[in-house]
Amino acid sequence: MNSLPWFRLYIDLLNDPQVQTLSDAHFRAYINTLCIASAQNPRGELPPLKDYAFALHRTEQQASKTLASLLAAGLLEGCLEGGKEVVRVKKWALHQFDSDTSSQRVQLHRSNMKRFRNFSETAPERDTDSDSDSD
Repeated sequence: MNSLPWFRLYIDLLNDPQVQTLSDAHFRAYINTLCIASAQNPRGELPPLKDYAFALHRTEQQASKTLASLLAAGLLEGCLEGGKEVVRVKKWALHQFDSDTSSQRVQLHRSNMKRFRNFSETAPERDTDSDSDSD
């Protein structure tokens, strides 16, 4: 069974003026943008505008305006890398960790459980032939 991908959403978001001053529509778009960014490789970057618009169920023009608003709010950052514009969630690496991917955690957990199970199944037998004080 595969686990669902996830990302961290911190409680302090409630006190973040950059987020809390967003309109309801832009707040929803920001949360959706976090989901979209988490699904990318590398995580935290946004896909090209047409894919971002598709994921938001918006036109490219609407998605472009949303990006502009989130950039202006300081929640996203844009830069040129290798001649192409890259937009990413600001401070993504500060809040999201590579260890958050579950595959390694699940693999380690299963390995530990297997070792524990093998240990408990092969517990040494008690020596019943030893001398006792009752003799």
